[in-house]
Amino acid sequence: MLESVRSSVVRIETDQSSGSGFIFETPYPAGTALVLTNAHVIEGAGRITVTINDSVTLNANILGYNSSQDLAVLKMCCGRFHPQTALKFGDAVSLKPGDKVVVIGYPLGIPGRASVTIGIVSALRNDHGRWVIQTGA
Repeated sequence: MLESVRSSVVRIETDQSSGSGFIFETPYPAGTALVLTNAHVIEGAGRITVTINDSVTLNANILGYNSSQDLAVLKMCCGRFHPQTALKFGDAVSLKPGDKVVVIGYPLGIPGRASVTIGIVSALRNDHGRWVIQTGA
């Protein structure tokens, strides 16, 4: 599983911070990709780069973000992306406490390959009108 998703999980670096994200769409025109990340990673950034497969670094632009949901969408260009690079969103409705989860990413700006850890879904909670997934990973 890890090798099948590794090329979709990306490192994001800005002039302010760093973090993780993942490619969720490779739209037309060919050579572009959309990345989902956290808004706090890109907030206030003047420059954003995305590193794919721990080797290819591309510039990215912010398409939009929502600070209250802590989500942001970036568009990067110009790489060689295949439709299978994009990860599919799962169905959170089927999650339940105790389900296994795998977390892949680039925490704390640590150099090198993505780190991987496993855990469980600890709880599904409603936090101020939105559902959140609490994990032990």
